[in-house]
Amino acid sequence: MGVSVNDISQTLQLAYSNRRLGYFTKDGKQYQVLGQVARNDRDDPNDLKTLFARNTRGELISLDNLVTVSTELWNCSTHANLPFQPV
Repeated sequence: MGVSVNDISQTLQLAYSNRRLGYFTKDGKQYQVLGQVARNDRDDPNDLKTLFARNTRGELISLDNLVTVSTELWNCSTHANLPFQPV
């Protein structure tokens, strides 16, 4: 589809990280510009349908067409001496 992993990563980071994007000055005071999608628009995996990344032709591609979201449960143990074994 012409979208790199870096483009996907950058889109997710900008949408969810509360990252400082820059500053602006108003009435002599400097303010930070923070980017983040509203909480109610980022709690459900289906919210990926509202995020888009540009492909190499400049078209907007919905992230839900590019990534798969899955939930995996890990078998956790409280025993401290067990070696970690990847699943």
